[in-house]
Amino acid sequence: LNCVNFPQQVYRIHLHPMPGRLETLIKDTVSFTEHFKKREKLLVRPYLHDYGSGMMEAIRSVSANIHFDEERPKSMVRFSQSRLVVHNYLDTSCLETLYLNIPTILFYDPEMYDFRDEAKSLIENLKTVGVIHFNGESAALFVNRSFENLDAWWQSDLVQDARKAFVQKYANFSESWVQEWKNEFEEVILSDTSI
Repeated sequence: LNCVNFPQQVYRIHLHPMPGRLETLIKDTVSFTEHFKKREKLLVRPYLHDYGSGMMEAIRSVSANIHFDEERPKSMVRFSQSRLVVHNYLDTSCLETLYLNIPTILFYDPEMYDFRDEAKSLIENLKTVGVIHFNGESAALFVNRSFENLDAWWQSDLVQDARKAFVQKYANFSESWVQEWKNEFEEVILSDTSI
């Protein structure tokens, strides 16, 4: 369970859960741990900073069987060692695990995010195949049902097709990224005649 955390006060302009939505993120993360049956197999990777939200304490109170990532190796090392990575937030780590084809589950508050029309079908496809969930309980129940057959689920054509389509558009770690960004910016600039 790869966690994020945020301060309770605004300290910079950044789109992330603020008071009201932050409590939902915490509630959903704790709910995931409450509903996940194989807690002895759960390694929680807390966010680097504890902003005093009480999320880690709430998770610890769920079960003594939950392990916390005290070693804190680089995230890519930990991801590569994991059978499944669960994210409690839309972040770069989620894009990385999807790109690296590491079994990934993501849950987030749908009231917090809106997607461009062109992305909505790709998001819906990931939701349909079980990668995306709108709360921690749903994600945990899905993992409980799929845990013994995670590889079969993840390697299925439906999941891989949804993952590949999303990655191609939104998690492209191409080696020619500089040229691709240059082309993208030039296309935007040249197509905008109001500049």
